[in-house]
Amino acid sequence: MDRSVCDNIRWAIARKIIVRILETCPQEKLLEVMLHWNSDFMGVLKGTEFSDFSDQPLEFFNLVREKTFVMVFYEIMFRRLPVQVIKETLHTRIYGPDCA
Repeated sequence: MDRSVCDNIRWAIARKIIVRILETCPQEKLLEVMLHWNSDFMGVLKGTEFSDFSDQPLEFFNLVREKTFVMVFYEIMFRRLPVQVIKETLHTRIYGPDCA
């Protein structure tokens, strides 16, 4: 966990740049971003349990913030992509053609 000013810069970049890019980029690029980063995003969401940091408030706060930003990224992507693209293209490419 980064306890320096760089940590603040990292979250400012996520909030002010990455979120805006996801909100304004073409849907085709958004689909590519989601396909490319899905496994990393899922790793962040599943990776560390909150209970691991119950006695370390700063690390706990950073973990919550990291998971929150990943959920914000997902929210933007799912909101902007048409349902048909999510069902047919995204789901198939992430989970395979045989997955229900």
